[in-house]
Amino acid sequence: MERAPRKHKASKSASKDIISRMPKNVIMHILDRLPIQYAVRTSILSSNWRFKWTLLSKVVSDDKFYEYLKRLGRENWYDELNIAITTSLVFHLVGHFSKLQELYLDLRMCKFLGELGAEKWVRTSFRCLKTLVLYPIDFSSDIKLSFAFEMIWGSPELPTLIIVATYNDAIPPPAFCSSALNHISMGQLKLRIVELKSFGGSENEIYLIKNLLACSPALKKIVIFADPSQIFGGENGKLMFATKLLEFHRASTAAQVKIYWS
Repeated sequence: MERAPRKHKASKSASKDIISRMPKNVIMHILDRLPIQYAVRTSILSSNWRFKWTLLSKVVSDDKFYEYLKRLGRENWYDELNIAITTSLVFHLVGHFSKLQELYLDLRMCKFLGELGAEKWVRTSFRCLKTLVLYPIDFSSDIKLSFAFEMIWGSPELPTLIIVATYNDAIPPPAFCSSALNHISMGQLKLRIVELKSFGGSENEIYLIKNLLACSPALKKIVIFADPSQIFGGENGKLMFATKLLEFHRASTAAQVKIYWS
């Protein structure tokens, strides 16, 4: 008499799909190699992957991302439409990425809106962020400058900062002023390397540099790439810009400020 074949019960681990059993670090490596729009789409793979995209350690909003948005709408979307956003919205969205280490924000297609109750320093803390790139920041706009300050001081462990400046107005703007913005109330930063590009020597740029120097005890260097033809005040403005930087208090005795006139 032949024995009936045994029915083996599938183990719990075998019943799970492979992608749900991958280690967290492997998942992060996979997500980091995908454009953000595709990383978010992984939420449909399974219930376990619904929020895996929040493990992204690198977020880039660049031309490729905007081109993707363009393909979703009409053909001339990229050329004629600015995205209206607020600082709160950016912080809310970026705040979902608990493991975020690198953030590249291309703000050329973004129009910032004013908010009631602004200057609530700081709404969110990005403690894992290691590299922050903001381009371009319009230093003639209080709203965008405030946004830049909030992003910087919302990243207390940030070692590397890169900012590209721009000016929508050819006339030097009035100096940015806020009683909430100073190195005493804003706290300390872990900045080590700062790159400031396309700077023109305006009071707002000087104000930012002054606070970065005063708040960064681990700072090694601030590298400023400036175009002499864009310096406000011509040759005299160039000299005044360099002289003011030498006068600022530095929390780090090792901090160097280098200016490259390109």
